[in-house]
Amino acid sequence: MCLLVTVIALWWRNGILQETRRLYITPDLTQGMVTNFDNVPASLVYAFAYYIFQQLNRWPSDGEKDYHKQIYALHGFLTPGCRAALETGMNAK
Repeated sequence: MCLLVTVIALWWRNGILQETRRLYITPDLTQGMVTNFDNVPASLVYAFAYYIFQQLNRWPSDGEKDYHKQIYALHGFLTPGCRAALETGMNAK
């Protein structure tokens, strides 16, 4: 009987948790942030764009060779239009 009550309580609690999903994002260790899945904070978008920009423009030895390698390495993070614009700019230079 106790097992049945526990199973029913856990099943009910799982149903409640399906409706209220939260995503905890910790920008630093002093405080966190709670947001819903459909809400992306602007600070995270800017931080992501800044990180991709840094990686795209990091050329260890020669920019003429490394720029194309960086575009190819980051092509999963770039939209097709952005990638085409970067390749056009690379070919123009």
